[in-house]
Amino acid sequence: MQDQPSPFNNEIMKLVTSFAHLQVMSAIVETGISEQLKDGPASLQELSECCNLDAGVLPRVLRYASGINLITSNNDRYQLTKSGRLLIKDEPDSIYDIIVLMGSEPWQKAWNNLSHSLQTGESAFEDAVGMPFFEYTKKHTKHADIFDDWMTVESQMTADLIPEVYDFSDCESICDIGGSRGILLKSILQSNPDLQGILFDKAEVVENHELNDIKRQVDIRGGDFFESVPRADVLIMKHIIHDWKDEQAVQILQTCKESMDDDTRLLLIERVLDEDTGMSPLFFDLHMQVMNAGKERTADEFEALLQEAGLSLNQIIPTDSPVMVLEASL
Repeated sequence: MQDQPSPFNNEIMKLVTSFAHLQVMSAIVETGISEQLKDGPASLQELSECCNLDAGVLPRVLRYASGINLITSNNDRYQLTKSGRLLIKDEPDSIYDIIVLMGSEPWQKAWNNLSHSLQTGESAFEDAVGMPFFEYTKKHTKHADIFDDWMTVESQMTADLIPEVYDFSDCESICDIGGSRGILLKSILQSNPDLQGILFDKAEVVENHELNDIKRQVDIRGGDFFESVPRADVLIMKHIIHDWKDEQAVQILQTCKESMDDDTRLLLIERVLDEDTGMSPLFFDLHMQVMNAGKERTADEFEALLQEAGLSLNQIIPTDSPVMVLEASL
């Protein structure tokens, strides 16, 4: 009889223990290690003293971080790798904010409650925390600020790609619905200087907009996309529909329809699942379920939502990123 491989040497144990990756990244961020290493290498003693860390546990955490390619050491001095530098708050394409969010108590509670979603189809966050996610952000402004910071970073990663793949030259106005601080809208308007834009989101969100340098092109409006949205030649929603169940998604689309004319175009910027979808979209699909009972969708599922709302899917435009542009009209 052949010896069976030890479970500690096989792939399943790597999966079982991979939760520690996030915990180590969270610890590095929360204790200030990543910021301390921002400008160059440091010794164990320097890190321990500057960040007020236990001198016995610190090297063990750094050793684990080295194992997942976040930190390297040379002559007892530690520095961040290229991947590790993404843990710095102000680094381009930083994942600092999402690490803080993913490691936070409410998000951890939500993911630990995934079985609730599996059994009921409902939000694991709401069941675990006691209120819907967006209600939680209203009541916990610090958490909301971090979430908005991450939405800004995520928008920066893809904003410049949209005016590269979609032609706005034949329209005069555009409204970014749920546009947060206006990063996507800013990129489109800067690429189309004759275009007028409307940034539309909750009042407490748009008051922190980042559009002062192009304010002659922009109208800032607060409101609720479940109730009404402004009129424009092009309506855009980026990563809005995936937050919601089908019923609520259709309601949002119907609200948009009420502000559309025959020549109005609606652009949905979303991940689109297919047979070749990698693990990242699959993660976000489950994450949307956990947080708000939302989902990532296939092209057919998007088309079905649009049809139910009385809209037609015209085309799907890929980008050099995980998102695609879905164009719809009446």
